[in-house]
Amino acid sequence: MVYGSPNYGDVLDDIAVRSGKREAAIYYGYQAFFIRLSGSFQALLFALVHILTGFPAGVTSYTELVAESATPDLALLGIRAHAALIPAIIVLVTIFIFWKWYDLTPEMVAANKEKLKELGL
Repeated sequence: MVYGSPNYGDVLDDIAVRSGKREAAIYYGYQAFFIRLSGSFQALLFALVHILTGFPAGVTSYTELVAESATPDLALLGIRAHAALIPAIIVLVTIFIFWKWYDLTPEMVAANKEKLKELGL
């Protein structure tokens, strides 16, 4: 899970320039909320995929998986989906969101820094 973002400070600066006041704490609160929400979503997704792929509860090794699962190949596919497919889809969606709505350019960031100095923020 990615917590920090190198451009988060630029976003907070842009919000401060637009609103005329620094309120970074509220945005850190929003960030914390969504990070915790993503943990719940992850647990729900793991449970759903394991149920759909027939992964037996309590299995700790591949040998147990083959012995206890009616469809060990499907259960392994679920594990692989957790490790690669689902994170790849989520990353592609977030890349699209970032590309579509992040419009800060280096020139805008520099202008925001100057405006913050003028505002005394």
